[in-house]
Amino acid sequence: MKEFRVPLAPWVMIIGVILCCFLAFPKVIRDAQAAERVLLKMGVTSSTSGSFVGPAAFARVVSKYAPGVEVLPLESGATYDNLYRMREGIFDMGVFFYDGVMECYNGWGIFKGKPWKDVRVIAMRTGMAIHVSIYVRKGSKIKSFADFIGTDLKLCPGIPGSGADQFLRNAIHALGVKVNIVPMAYSDAVKALRERRVDGVLKSSTSFEAFDSSMYEVHLTIPLTIVSFTEQEAKKINSVHGQYSMRYYPKGVNKEDPSAGDFWVYSPFSTYYGSNKIPEDIVYRMIKAASSNVKDLLAADSTSAKDPAGDLLKTLVEAGYAKDKIAPVHAGTVRYLKEKGLDVPDYLIPPEYKK
Repeated sequence: MKEFRVPLAPWVMIIGVILCCFLAFPKVIRDAQAAERVLLKMGVTSSTSGSFVGPAAFARVVSKYAPGVEVLPLESGATYDNLYRMREGIFDMGVFFYDGVMECYNGWGIFKGKPWKDVRVIAMRTGMAIHVSIYVRKGSKIKSFADFIGTDLKLCPGIPGSGADQFLRNAIHALGVKVNIVPMAYSDAVKALRERRVDGVLKSSTSFEAFDSSMYEVHLTIPLTIVSFTEQEAKKINSVHGQYSMRYYPKGVNKEDPSAGDFWVYSPFSTYYGSNKIPEDIVYRMIKAASSNVKDLLAADSTSAKDPAGDLLKTLVEAGYAKDKIAPVHAGTVRYLKEKGLDVPDYLIPPEYKK
């Protein structure tokens, strides 16, 4: 039997073509958006550290609200480890101590002779001072850093590659003393402190009033306290390493152990930083997203900076560092600050910024 086909009317064919295009159009848009989306790998710290939460929230907020930008937080050894991996092109961004950024920019310390002028500061990580203290068991009779000098007491310097780790090694060198340093991964250090296999662990906390959250977990079962340096020791450390900020920690400030205090602690400020290879517009979008959604950052971590860009500018201006040694602010952040009508000193503006 001969098959009989009714020819389609031209208007039916036209409608079919239009319908196909209409159905395919959203996919085209999605594909275009996906192609334009920039993924930035950001080194953070150990996921067992209480300091992981804030940067993870920053990454989530930026990825949600900054058009075309996604930030992926990756577990790392913190400050110096992040800087090393950025130089190698493994990470695009990093977090934590500005001291390390200055050392990397100028070729100081572990970067001696190898300055990296491409590093830029992007935003302030915390809105308050950080303190780096030595956590010890409360009944151990350890009253200060001096109790570790020339003894068999074991002191873990913190997360390998972190700002705390590098500070302690530099402090020991500056003081010209011998301390039984026991490096280990942070999760192992916390466990070792609980099991009495180490006597102290150096760890930062974003609040003077409370212990680091990971240390607080230990404190619930084994009471802890914090100890640190004398004023004389702090001044000697600072005379050798001028980039370190040492702050007096009065007794009674800490709510977990009001008896702790009356000593000096390493007190750096914490930042987000990246390479100048990240386009200006991308960082601008990141800063705008974070600044417009600070409530989301504070909901995850109450110590987050309430004005990530503005607080960074204020802190750097007031820090008193030599202008020719300070690592500049990223062009995208400068653009945002100027848009807000803030005066950015010339020494903080990178050469790639175009007015």
